[in-house]
Amino acid sequence: MTLEEKVNLTTAVTGPCQANSGGVPRLGIPGLCFNDGPAGPRYTDFVTQWPSAFTATASFDRELIEERAKRIGKEFRGKGINVELGPVTGGPLGRSPYAGRNWEAFTPDPYLSSTVSFLTVRGMQDSGLITCAKHYILYEQEPVCDGPLDGEGGRTGCRDVSSEVDDKTMKELYLPSFAETVRAGTGAVMCSYNKINGTAACESDDALNRILKDELGFKGFDFGATHSTLRSALGGMDMELPGEYFCNRYFLILDGQRLLKAIRTGSVPESRLDDMIRFRILTPWYASKQHTDYPQVNYQKHDLSDSKEVNGHVFRNEHRDVREDNAVYARKVAAESTVLLKNSGILPIRGIRRIGVFGTDADYPSTLSGCGPDLFCLVGSKRRYWNGTVTIGGGSGAAYADYIAAPIEAVTLKARQQSIRVDHVLQDDAAHFGSIGWVAYQSEICLVFVSLFLVEGWDREHLRLDKGGEELIKQVEKNCAGEVVVILHAGGQVIIEDWIHLPKIGAVLFAGYPGQETGNALVDILWGDKNPSAKLPFTMGKSPNDWPKDSIVRHMGKGAYPIARFTEGLAIDYKWFDKHKITPRYEFGYGLR
Repeated sequence: MTLEEKVNLTTAVTGPCQANSGGVPRLGIPGLCFNDGPAGPRYTDFVTQWPSAFTATASFDRELIEERAKRIGKEFRGKGINVELGPVTGGPLGRSPYAGRNWEAFTPDPYLSSTVSFLTVRGMQDSGLITCAKHYILYEQEPVCDGPLDGEGGRTGCRDVSSEVDDKTMKELYLPSFAETVRAGTGAVMCSYNKINGTAACESDDALNRILKDELGFKGFDFGATHSTLRSALGGMDMELPGEYFCNRYFLILDGQRLLKAIRTGSVPESRLDDMIRFRILTPWYASKQHTDYPQVNYQKHDLSDSKEVNGHVFRNEHRDVREDNAVYARKVAAESTVLLKNSGILPIRGIRRIGVFGTDADYPSTLSGCGPDLFCLVGSKRRYWNGTVTIGGGSGAAYADYIAAPIEAVTLKARQQSIRVDHVLQDDAAHFGSIGWVAYQSEICLVFVSLFLVEGWDREHLRLDKGGEELIKQVEKNCAGEVVVILHAGGQVIIEDWIHLPKIGAVLFAGYPGQETGNALVDILWGDKNPSAKLPFTMGKSPNDWPKDSIVRHMGKGAYPIARFTEGLAIDYKWFDKHKITPRYEFGYGLR
């Protein structure tokens, strides 16, 4: 290869995918297509929206989790995607319950996270897909932002946090999940946005070269949050790959020119470039046999139309259907990952003739794709949130659904088969409390749907439900003729103390983010077609004071960047509760049958 051809493999080009690397056509080496989607291929249609990673982890079922991964991997392959930007294997791990991206990861327990990370990478790569385990490492919160919201509800004036941590904590708590992805053979690792003890993670020679490549023996390539060319290349990052989000055509060209100049001037040895190409980028491509019969890219990520022109290039969407029978398995995963937190005996539903359903979270989303690929809408609020039943979080962990089996649909159809009457008020706010109380008063069992929608870019401000969910629960409980079943669609821990002990609260189900089959899976549990067997993959406390005080940094501080000090060491989640003798509401691993 010429020097220019080598550099082309390490840098971005305009393409149909979320990110696209250059190729070497002369040698038959194509550019690689990168796409998000721990819950299914993002930015495209005719795919499955799967239960999120932490939701599936609640099943504690190795075979279920690996089979889910295999099926997701086949969908990526079917779209011609070479590299999945996922799974999220420990970045974040779950140090703080306030972290807005915990729902994309597995669990704060390092053993369980490591086990599931291994199974997921092995399963996804079974199809020939290359996984990119992320975000390496110590990425436990979003940037700190002090600017106004932009017109799309995004945050401005943001700075990345420096995670200040000792070697023991890093290696014993935050590294094992990544070590297991290496053992499983992940072809790529995405270095993270944060700093590590003052050095950008993607420029850290210690994290990338010494620990990941030398100590763990990682043989693939590092891809990630590029802050520089020279320092990143020498620090161990193998591919500078911004997408169209972050740059225009000029910057894409300039990015490669910087590396080319650095090599020609000797600032970066050509031997380092050879390492990037021969032993890093091309190794997983050949090892996964993508050079033989791998499908061509057949979608474009910009929208769901037939074609899109970008920078003078036209990219097409063939709308190829890669779902097969995955809806059936997605329903199985969602049902077997639903945690039964409380049950007076009201479940399974038997001998009931009148059911009341309450809350916007039981309803269809107002749109499946109209709010864009991050799956959030700005309706009546500057805050990004979802409208209708919450099936997945927002941001890069999201995936379009081609349909949503809404709870109101599934409950109504099931009830109709048994001649049960279903009434509903699919609202949350106090203006509808009168009608909510009236319908509840006439219902033998009341199903209340409440939610917490988490989205990339936002850490949580509190540990409560969205849209005043607590008040909705109390209003229904006060008026229901029978017992109340609360269904929680949430991306993490919530405080439930002000309603969990109310006398008519008969059952509570934690359904997490169950994906497109949400209602169907729930009906399987409510009517006893599936015996709930899932367990909480984290600890639920009774008060925000149960967790470390400064687990999330919210202010810039006086230095050049905000600092998160990991003073709790190894004691996160249940280890923190145990160490400080705090009684949780529900402990890690809790779940009724």
